[in-house]
Amino acid sequence: MIFTREGLILLMRSIGNELLEMRKENLDIHSKKHKADIQTKGDRYSESELVKFFQKSTPDIGIWGEEGANQNGSSDKKWYIDPIDGTIPYSAQRDNFSISVGLVENGKSIDGYIYFPAKNIFLNFSKSRKDDSIKINTNEVELSNAVIGFDFSAKADRENELQKFFLPLCAKVRYVFMEASFTGATLNFLQGKLQAYVHPSATPFDLAAAMVAVEEAGGVIRRLGGGEIDLNKDYNPVIMAVNKKLADDIENCLSL
Repeated sequence: MIFTREGLILLMRSIGNELLEMRKENLDIHSKKHKADIQTKGDRYSESELVKFFQKSTPDIGIWGEEGANQNGSSDKKWYIDPIDGTIPYSAQRDNFSISVGLVENGKSIDGYIYFPAKNIFLNFSKSRKDDSIKINTNEVELSNAVIGFDFSAKADRENELQKFFLPLCAKVRYVFMEASFTGATLNFLQGKLQAYVHPSATPFDLAAAMVAVEEAGGVIRRLGGGEIDLNKDYNPVIMAVNKKLADDIENCLSL
């Protein structure tokens, strides 16, 4: 089997249709690290199908999946798989979830595929292919007028994140929305519904596809507190914003 962009898109659409059917039944929900960090049979199915596809179509490329897949390849590239980003909204019959796949080379995200089955929206951004179909409005936004997204992490550290992130944001910006999905927040950001988004501890699976989308659409995405986002780390504190000034203003109001 030879890898094609169209083949991956078709597969992700097929998986998405199956996920929508699955959640009409018992999802066999299991908690992982804590009660808000869950896995369903949909997560396991989605990752299994994507792993089989990549093993056949790109055997030289490594694979790393949120539900446990971890295979090295002979190249400097690796597929990062988030089989369901937003498992809580998925299991709660909400639409804010996606299948997210990013291609990473030497630690840098170079290609991203994100499919929202319940919305029938597909995003694909690549460092090697110019796409001007989505460009965000990068005009200056006052901090007090900003509408931003926020999510607690899967680290069961909510009291700390409440004090350091959520409450300072609520005090400074117009409104804060809880997104419950990193790629869902990315979609709202690209559609102009958010001017920024803050996540205290984003996983590499959250980031691998979303980073390409934000950067190629003209936005800013970076590690909070300085340094580069490291896709080999389990967690990165992250902000995305329409421009550097807003990112700076938001970061300055946080208790980092």
